[in-house]
Amino acid sequence: PEMWLLSKMQGVIKIVKERIQKCKFHEAARAIDDFAINSLSQTYMQSVRTELWDDDKAKQDRRHAIYATISAALRCIDIIIHPFCPFTTEYLYDMTFGQKKSILLEEWPKVDESLLNHDIEEEFDSLRSLLSVAASARARARLKRRWTLQEAIIAVPSDRTGVKHLKSYLTQQMNVKKLTGPTPAKAQSGFEQIYEMMIHNMPIKPIIELNRGRVGPRVKGAMPKLVGNLKRGNPHDIIKSIKAGQYVIELDGIEYILTPEDFIIDMEPADGYQMASKDGYTVFISTERNDATVSQWFLRDVARRIQNLRKESGYDPTQILDTAYILNLDKIIIQSIKSGEFDLAKTVRVKEILFDRNPDISYSDIDIDGQKIQIAVI
Repeated sequence: PEMWLLSKMQGVIKIVKERIQKCKFHEAARAIDDFAINSLSQTYMQSVRTELWDDDKAKQDRRHAIYATISAALRCIDIIIHPFCPFTTEYLYDMTFGQKKSILLEEWPKVDESLLNHDIEEEFDSLRSLLSVAASARARARLKRRWTLQEAIIAVPSDRTGVKHLKSYLTQQMNVKKLTGPTPAKAQSGFEQIYEMMIHNMPIKPIIELNRGRVGPRVKGAMPKLVGNLKRGNPHDIIKSIKAGQYVIELDGIEYILTPEDFIIDMEPADGYQMASKDGYTVFISTERNDATVSQWFLRDVARRIQNLRKESGYDPTQILDTAYILNLDKIIIQSIKSGEFDLAKTVRVKEILFDRNPDISYSDIDIDGQKIQIAVI
């Protein structure tokens, strides 16, 4: 991700300089806004935030690389945005960087051609598209992003398969246990897309109906029987026949030859899945849930509430506290914590989790999906 962000940064330096020279200030500002929000904040920071909280000394060099990258990006933004908000950028420069007496003494950033990598940019752009589509699929299924899902299946435009190099990273960002794909897709919509998905054994259910306005005048009174025959048929076999050019139904000794134009074809996700598609990117997510997964999902919400409580109580985000207390949890969820299946203590940065009431401290009442529990941290 560092290589991608630094490559993006070279692009924004070039664009901003060109637009300012042509007095297209609004376009320069828009480019800075896109880099700061979409590239740095919503993509890069989201991708490395778990590594930043990892206290493993063996990964210290990795954390330093992340800090150096963030520093370079913020310093660049501060300088190139100076023409638009000089007082704010001067203050930020003095408080954060301040190698010189004023930001005005800094040189304008120059494009470093060695950091430009269009292949990596393309792969990460595909990754961002997939994450956006995956978020849409989760929204349709009403599954929160912080909930770990069993599986995701992805298809991408045939010219964007380079994203396979980021598969492990994509698995982490999608928050799934298993990621299948990417499957290259030539078609983005319509029958061809449905046929491709079926051939690649993706979890779809084809919906096949007769075009009554076209077929009715030819078959007349046989229409109800044709519809019944179509419903009893194997959708995958019907799709293959339509792809080959025609589908033949024999009724009462009469053959009815139907062509692709005689059908209205759509699809829906198979049972246990939800899907979303955009611009040739398709993501299927598993909606399977059992006691174990529901416990994991619930604990993700508990962790978020404890982290909010830490913040409200004024604790340093990096500080490891002594204890988090949680009352009124179900036995299954408590067992999930005690067994280590969900490392809640590490997630919320405390030494231990206790489930018994401590009369000497006050608790916060919270409600998660109708279940009322109490939490406290010390």
